[in-house]
Amino acid sequence: MRENHRRTTALVETLRREGVAERDLQTAYVSVSTQYANRTGRPTAITGYEATNSVRARIRNLDNMGQVIDQAVAAGGNVVNGISLSLQAPDVQRDSARRDAISKARARATLYAQALGMTVQRIVSVSEPGAGGAEQLELTGTMTTDNLLNELPQAISAPILPGEIETRTTVNVTFELR
Repeated sequence: MRENHRRTTALVETLRREGVAERDLQTAYVSVSTQYANRTGRPTAITGYEATNSVRARIRNLDNMGQVIDQAVAAGGNVVNGISLSLQAPDVQRDSARRDAISKARARATLYAQALGMTVQRIVSVSEPGAGGAEQLELTGTMTTDNLLNELPQAISAPILPGEIETRTTVNVTFELR
């Protein structure tokens, strides 16, 4: 556990130096597992223990993400996974999508009303099925005391491509036509 503590502390200090705020660092899990040797025809023997400490970091500056990953690996992180990209303020984009959806619904209702020789009188109801939850950007590094990965490859800045995040919403609008 001492080695695991040392390596995890080095990782966390590196993440802080790379600009990851304290509020964006979180222990995802800690585990200690017994390691066994399987010996044919003889009882299984305990050969040691493996300690794993997974740290979750939210990287807010995408331009710096490759560098942060490189430094995390250089600090001893031997597993990096769970990278996901999302919006910093998803409600702003969702609200824009909602306004757009309502506008399109009103235009479609007007089209239907005109085709029927009627007019739109009022909105009777509006609902939004399946409103989504919060997203986050995560980098998870798992630290183990397993020495099988003594030599990690030389760090090369990992390209992180943000691409495009599309925000969609569905609204059900009931209009009264006359």
